[in-house]
Amino acid sequence: VEFTLTNGTTGSLTQPIEVLPVTWPVDAIDIPEEKANLLDPAIAAAEAQILQQFYGVITREKLWDNMTWRIPTPGDITTQMGEQRSYNGSEPSGHHAGTDFGAEEGTPVGATNRGRVVMARQTRVHGNMVIVDHGGAVMSGYAHLSAFAV
Repeated sequence: VEFTLTNGTTGSLTQPIEVLPVTWPVDAIDIPEEKANLLDPAIAAAEAQILQQFYGVITREKLWDNMTWRIPTPGDITTQMGEQRSYNGSEPSGHHAGTDFGAEEGTPVGATNRGRVVMARQTRVHGNMVIVDHGGAVMSGYAHLSAFAV
């Protein structure tokens, strides 16, 4: 790893890392026929391009508090980060990029820590979505929301 500190000092670190094989859990999801068009790779790619406009902007200043990061809403974890997805019986593909919490519709969702809202809009795949920039190149996204209150 090569790095540059804010005062201009540069350096490098070398550390061996052992990469182990992982068997990822598979989350089987059935999408109703009327929404199956959301599986179209072109729709997902267009949405990823929109989200990259926000995720691609790095705020170097740390905005979060040094306290423990919070879980955004009460509820069980329904999908863990990294799980593979099988849609309508298809072969599993890709890896889920976040952690999903199951909660009743209308349950408040809070930011995991202090930051700045950089996006609050409806998207085709993620539904109502909010992105919070916590600074220091850390962001959090909240998708499939029933409403906005930011």
